[in-house]
Amino acid sequence: MSTKLYVSNLPLSVTAEALITRFCKFGCVLSVVLDAVARAERRGALVEMDSRASAQKAIAALNLTDYEGRLLSVFAVSQPPQRWSPVTNVSFMLFATVALAAFGSAPAAHAQTAQSQPQTQSARPQAAAQRAVAVPANATARRYGGWACNRGYQRTGDSCLAVVVPPHAYLSASGDDWECDRLFRKRNDGCEPVRVPANAYADDRSYGSGWRCEQGYQENGETCVAVRVPANAFAVDSSFGSGWRCERGFRESRGACEAVAVPANAFLDASGERWSCIRGYLRDQQSCVAVAVPANAYLNTAGSGWRCERGFRSDGASCNALQVPSNAHLDYSGNSWECDTHYRRIEESCRADAPL
Repeated sequence: MSTKLYVSNLPLSVTAEALITRFCKFGCVLSVVLDAVARAERRGALVEMDSRASAQKAIAALNLTDYEGRLLSVFAVSQPPQRWSPVTNVSFMLFATVALAAFGSAPAAHAQTAQSQPQTQSARPQAAAQRAVAVPANATARRYGGWACNRGYQRTGDSCLAVVVPPHAYLSASGDDWECDRLFRKRNDGCEPVRVPANAYADDRSYGSGWRCEQGYQENGETCVAVRVPANAFAVDSSFGSGWRCERGFRESRGACEAVAVPANAFLDASGERWSCIRGYLRDQQSCVAVAVPANAYLNTAGSGWRCERGFRSDGASCNALQVPSNAHLDYSGNSWECDTHYRRIEESCRADAPL
């Protein structure tokens, strides 16, 4: 999809041909339209690129760069900036002529300037657009100017050359390149069949060698060699890794499988290579020690700690009975208290609210 760029702060001497030469380095320039009227000794232009990628390259390369002593500003626009049309220009100049005549000035020179300036300014972009839309053979003109090669042709300079599709290949989705058929891969300027070695099978992938080793075999250069499975292990898909895995209760160590030492009061976890302590025990290096639960306490949900019963409060090592004062009750947690209704807590007691 084409993208339009607006270039501001151009010198008055700029031409459409100069802008085409400057922007064509980043992609196909479909059209160039200069502002009909210059403002404050500077001018703007609308440049249409063939794609968003080309426009982004042009912005990155030309924005805030020097052009004949001026700092250019290049940005993408969804609509071309408003500019005076030749009709509006003539109407304004005629109004100015009448106003100058009322004050005794010479209107003839101003009227002649008003009639000649729009024609001169608008003739340049029209002539540049006509030269930019020269469509070569095997190409199609775009709606807003410029041209694009037909499907099956590739742009080379200012012409379109046919895409040479080798055997066992087809045109790509873009229509200007080719891709190899299934089970063929690119090699130089053609497609060669994928050579599948022994103990392997063809794999339809857009990357890699185009084949994969069977289970129990591992890729080694252009061949598949048998995977050496150690004791207490089994073969797996060798696309990634060593091609084998240790059985449950064993773990890999220096190319072999060693038994996992599970201490007392512990069990193997889901991976089968590590262990965890059972409920009521805590891990202490390579063993499990019982959780010391004090009186008036119970194991927590995780089973690795304890919590005081309702009506008791922990001091870190034991559970002490909670002293509930008069006119108070245990709160929801059971490890603290709160005053009854119409009573207010003052330090460690509850006092009645003062009557209104």
